[in-house]
Amino acid sequence: MRIRSFTFLLAVIATMVVLPSGTSSPAVEPGDVSSPAIAQKSTRLRDPACRHPRDCPKPPAPPAPTGPTIGQCPVFPPDNAWNTDISAYPLHPNSANFIASIGAGTRLHADFGGGGAYGIPFVTVPGSQPRVPINFTHYPDESDPGPYPFPPDAPVEGGSDRHVIVVDVDNCVLYETWLSYYVGPGWNVANGAVWNLRSNALRPLGWTSADAAGLPILPGLVRYDEVAAGSINHAIRFTVSRSQRGYILPATHFASSSTDPNRPPMGLRVRMRADYDISWITGQARVIAEAALQRDEIRGSHFKPDCDIPPVRGSNPTEMRQDARRWCEAFQKQNDRWLKTTIATYAPQGAKLSYEPVDTSLIPPRPRTYGMVGAELIEEVWRELHPEVGAKRRPGENSE
Repeated sequence: MRIRSFTFLLAVIATMVVLPSGTSSPAVEPGDVSSPAIAQKSTRLRDPACRHPRDCPKPPAPPAPTGPTIGQCPVFPPDNAWNTDISAYPLHPNSANFIASIGAGTRLHADFGGGGAYGIPFVTVPGSQPRVPINFTHYPDESDPGPYPFPPDAPVEGGSDRHVIVVDVDNCVLYETWLSYYVGPGWNVANGAVWNLRSNALRPLGWTSADAAGLPILPGLVRYDEVAAGSINHAIRFTVSRSQRGYILPATHFASSSTDPNRPPMGLRVRMRADYDISWITGQARVIAEAALQRDEIRGSHFKPDCDIPPVRGSNPTEMRQDARRWCEAFQKQNDRWLKTTIATYAPQGAKLSYEPVDTSLIPPRPRTYGMVGAELIEEVWRELHPEVGAKRRPGENSE
């Protein structure tokens, strides 16, 4: 069973250090809830010559967002804790103990990917999205009241947490819920939080959110569009199994009874150590990319246009058998081209490639017909050309 997520702010995933308290850092001592800079309200004074609002000069348009964005919405202001560069902040005196509690020798697991099988999904909706009733089943007194603009088919996180995240991209409002179940026309959720993406305002101190730290989830997610653009300009959300009874703003909630000062508090800011060598990461990533480019690579069952073979289209048995034979011959040519192991070795001037044949003596290649027209005939012709394939298989049955 998964524990409920405990969120901390991670600048970069790697060997880590922890930041201290002080005026130069938004981090404070564990458990201290002294307030950092929070969104300030501004008042525009009216010009004395401006007797009617229609005669007053229009306020300047808000500046275009410079931090992370979704659509036209900022994912919180550029000076928000999620978007603040902490690389120059001093080290927290208890950093080593925090990291030891988290697990200094433990690798961080990126819980996303797998074609959507992992990670926390989110969906964007227009401002016209219908609002539906939200019933809070666990923490109604620490939830922002509905209705919420949740579609009936809003994606739900897999596993036990069942988070739902919806962004109203016209009004720049973020909605997040935990333990979410659609019951029609609305949703049953454990609790819910609503965030103005243009504001640094926090939840009331002591309040939880869809995350046990009282933090929003969305700004800490690794999103594909950011990775594709080559830069992630915000902290990354990560969780630990043990925390202390304390939090650091912008977190507003703890989820532990432990008073161990060496356990991490909620909202702890963690970063990559300045002397950590990342050159090997770049090098290995370059090997994979260059190997794929140089070999015109194909992986697994992903479709590649070069592998597309015309199906059986003959109008009589003779033509159909001829088509099936051509299909099998083309399939064999693909095996000769692709069925090999690439060995890539990194070198400063680029990847060095060599190839080894794949041993198919135990599992010989077989056509992957996926139930196409003429599948049974293709199987039959293939067995005639390759008797080592063995016993007859059902039409459309495919090996991996």
